[in-house]
Amino acid sequence: MKQFLSILFFFLLFLSTVFLNIKVSALRSEIKKVINEIDILEKEKTYLENYIQSNLDLKKIEKKALEMGLVYPKNVVEFRIYNGRISEINKEKYYALSLEK
Repeated sequence: MKQFLSILFFFLLFLSTVFLNIKVSALRSEIKKVINEIDILEKEKTYLENYIQSNLDLKKIEKKALEMGLVYPKNVVEFRIYNGRISEINKEKYYALSLEK
């Protein structure tokens, strides 16, 4: 009877080791897939950052905004609020460089 129990114990130990190895292998393959996806997303992020930087020209943005109907302000009024009260008002004439031409 002791011999049967020891054989059963070693068989269960062997079986559990096999199942653990299978689970570890599955997790390793899943980790590889996630790492590959991270690499792809990092490449896409780098591409998009470079695209944004290359298209970040203020003259292009200004031209596009004017085409869309945006206009420069004639006067700028600045309010400063401290503790819920208006403490300072600045009025100034504002003309953009493009309008002076």
